[in-house]
Amino acid sequence: MLELGVELDVDSLNLKNFTSIFPYIVDLLPILVFLIEDGEIVYVNRACEELLGYTRSELIGKSIIQDLVPEEERPKAFLHCQRVVSGIREEGVVFSLKCKDGRTRRFFWRCLRIPDEHEDKVRIVAIALDATEFCSLAERVESLHKTANFSEFLRGLVHDFNNILNNVLMGLKKLKKELDDREKALATVKNLEYTLNSWVDLNRLLLDYSKVSKQAFKSQIDLIKFLLDNLEVFQVLLGEGIRLNLNFGYLKEAVVPGDSVLWRYIFLNLLVNAKDAMGEEGEIFIRLSKEWDPQRKVQTLRIAVKDNGPGIPPDILPHIFKPFFTTKEKGSGLGLYLVKHHITSLGGKIEVESSPKLGTTFYIYVPLMNSVDFTIHKKPLKASLQGMVVFLFEDEEESRQSLKELLSELGAKVYAFSQFKEFVEMRPEEAPQVLLVDYYLPDAKGDEVYGFISRLYPEVKVLFLTGDPYALADIPSEMILLKPFKADELLAKLSSLA
Repeated sequence: MLELGVELDVDSLNLKNFTSIFPYIVDLLPILVFLIEDGEIVYVNRACEELLGYTRSELIGKSIIQDLVPEEERPKAFLHCQRVVSGIREEGVVFSLKCKDGRTRRFFWRCLRIPDEHEDKVRIVAIALDATEFCSLAERVESLHKTANFSEFLRGLVHDFNNILNNVLMGLKKLKKELDDREKALATVKNLEYTLNSWVDLNRLLLDYSKVSKQAFKSQIDLIKFLLDNLEVFQVLLGEGIRLNLNFGYLKEAVVPGDSVLWRYIFLNLLVNAKDAMGEEGEIFIRLSKEWDPQRKVQTLRIAVKDNGPGIPPDILPHIFKPFFTTKEKGSGLGLYLVKHHITSLGGKIEVESSPKLGTTFYIYVPLMNSVDFTIHKKPLKASLQGMVVFLFEDEEESRQSLKELLSELGAKVYAFSQFKEFVEMRPEEAPQVLLVDYYLPDAKGDEVYGFISRLYPEVKVLFLTGDPYALADIPSEMILLKPFKADELLAKLSSLA
């Protein structure tokens, strides 16, 4: 046994003897070792038999990706394999293998291409460490963490539910007094309906809390119409002593991502906080204006919500968006945290300014949306894509079909795929000139798709489609088109790539 600190004299070792026992050592290793030649397994060690349950003869000649990797993980494994073949070393890659008994086990992978003097074969050494128990433990720990956070989240929702119940009870008492006055009674019933809808909204927010931000972009809302529709109920909740002022400037509409559920929750939180700060009297101002974001190169809507209350103390201000932080005796500490979470999910941001005795202003910035107009292609278009071969990757069927029809009518030859594995399974023989890729596909990110295809076709150009303004920070603007977009914008981008 070598002592620590003793220098090893490599030249003094009998490497011939070592080489002779090397296959025996590899066979005894407690990790999977595969030797792969042109995509087929030509050697496996004993651990492959023990962990997967197959005999060596059952594994020899098989393909790891096609025969052992579960179908849903094949695109990820395929991308990893292609990078290895290209000479790229990757660490920390995890994907599963199917065992003979039908179960799956998860493995950390490290693969290396073996140089071939004649370059007529692709040889790879694939080493895999069983990570099944580790991944299971990590998932349990994450689940416990989520459960702890979720219990606090529920406490916050119970607090909000109680507020809604209280408003309903107050409304019912008011309704009893107004039964003889039909107009007042109907107005109270309308406000009760809004309040009960807020309960439904909270339930939906609870169910939607863990959804990815991409889902938020499926809906759009005109905030001017929304605020006008909800002005009366907001004013009732604030009480007679607090006046709510709306200022839309020159804007006639302000279409932003999200739906009425999300925005009602956001505004109710900000308005209730302002009311709590001011007490029974005061004024709240909501002002909408356009603002250009030079960093992301997008037009945003700035929403300013200002009160004339006492302001937030300087020592409190840095903490107001932190989860479970509250200065209220019965507060949950989740209101502003969730407001920030939802605004961020829309691709926006929220800031706050506050001065003692001068009040507090919250500034919300969200991208302004233009309606996607695919009908424009029915009119004569100057642009022509005659002969252009386009590979289109878009998981939403309606958008995929509309884009394919538009591009085909302009002369392009379009191969459309809903996800990356479709391309892998039926790769077209033609070389693409342009890739049109949704940046967030179900089984791969757009840059991964581009990286793989550009190695096959180095001259290919790419245009990423995304509803995520933050993607602009990582990708050159000429390679990205922000959803939703007009047909003319798409054609202009494609023409610049041609």
